Amino acid sequence: MSIDAAHPQESLANIAQLYGMILDFARSILFKADCTGPIFKLKIGAERIFVASHELAKDLFDEEKFEKAVAGPLKEIRHGVKDGLFTAQPGEHNWEIAHRILMPAFGPLSIESMFNEMADVASQLVLKCAMGDRFNSFYHDDMHPFVKAMLGLLTGAGARARRPGFAPEMLYSKSNRQFHDDIDELQTVAKQLLDERHKHPSDKKDLLNAMINGRDSKTGEQLPEEVIIRNMIAFLIVTLPQQLQTDLTPNLRGFGRSAKLPSQRGASGPTKTVLLDMTELLMTVLPSPYPVFLMGHSMGGQQVLYYGTQGPVSILQQLSGFIVEAPAIHLPDAPTGFLRLLLRYMAKMLPKFQMHAAPKPARLTRDPVRNAEIEADVLFHGYCTLEGMNGALERVDYNISAGCKQLGEATPMHEPSLFMLQGTADDVCLLSGAEEYFKKCPLKDKELKLYEGWLHELHGEVGEDKLTFARDVTYWILSHSK
Repeated sequence: MSIDAAHPQESLANIAQLYGMILDFARSILFKADCTGPIFKLKIGAERIFVASHELAKDLFDEEKFEKAVAGPLKEIRHGVKDGLFTAQPGEHNWEIAHRILMPAFGPLSIESMFNEMADVASQLVLKCAMGDRFNSFYHDDMHPFVKAMLGLLTGAGARARRPGFAPEMLYSKSNRQFHDDIDELQTVAKQLLDERHKHPSDKKDLLNAMINGRDSKTGEQLPEEVIIRNMIAFLIVTLPQQLQTDLTPNLRGFGRSAKLPSQRGASGPTKTVLLDMTELLMTVLPSPYPVFLMGHSMGGQQVLYYGTQGPVSILQQLSGFIVEAPAIHLPDAPTGFLRLLLRYMAKMLPKFQMHAAPKPARLTRDPVRNAEIEADVLFHGYCTLEGMNGALERVDYNISAGCKQLGEATPMHEPSLFMLQGTADDVCLLSGAEEYFKKCPLKDKELKLYEGWLHELHGEVGEDKLTFARDVTYWILSHSK
């Protein structure tokens, strides 16, 4: 098989391609593979060879033919984890022992046994995205010291790998101290976790117990404590950056932290701007090797349903489904008749005029603590503009009249799924709206889940109810992620 060569400096087209790769490396590589075939090379500093097929990748992963190269930033990370699984040099004894001990832990049956805990973590993620909170001790609003140290190690390793070989070390004394301080912090936290497990042993079939209790099938050796600590750090380094990225959730323009000035409060713009903002957000995660679901609450749910029929087909065909919590369909507080006509006129004359239109917190949940938090939250300003309100009501009208019958039509070869969740006592966005939309929606894979007596903010309901909601969403996503 021939290897197509592409050197960025050869033409303006390749320079543009390189710029695109910087903005979205993965998407550009996939596009390049579509154009040239599954194996090609690019000169990006040094010459790199890329493969983009399962067949070729499987051959490269054959340990009898190839071995990994511990170089660049990975070599610098060795200062922190030494012969851990991901940074060990080929043939290092501790790596061979750890490899044989941990391989069974990554088998299908072992992974299946972790499903309940995975679902629990996913439930926490739903709550994090919906409420900005988690119900455990390792994650806080402020960055955990371990996470901060881990990011310091990763960024420090990258910076150290780029240093010119002739530069004296004295130029980097401050950054070197920070680099090693970060390593000390990682080792301290990992040792604390290990000591805690020794102090309170359990029969959990997780990676930590596998390293503590496992014996090498070939030599009968167990892993020394320092090697366990190194591999704990290595695993956390691999997984935590993914969680940091996953936990990022957007604010609608004009709401939350996106409103830097009082004049920006509620200025979500016309429908065209809302659609462009949503598309820009989705383009940061698409294409994705994993199922992607679009979820929204209240007005956000209304936007999700509208986007499902009016968004770009190239985006919609990559979405696995839509999840809407208490979607804004039937709004008892919305203006009607003459007032609705007046709003349309005023939205054209004074589009940026602000008005307060938020419901009282007591109408949102049955939890007085949560309602007090909403009342005190400076980011929950409750303002909208005439332009924004008019656009939202136009989307509401469209969704219930035509959009509900068209969901999925834009992608006939790829029918998405729909999950609607609604409290029966919600008087902000009425149950009748969700029921009417659900009845008219032509999708085959659709579900409307009702919560008896619950109000508008299902993810903030009282006591265990919020966890019930999170689990319902989690299990639905998992069941539709095949």
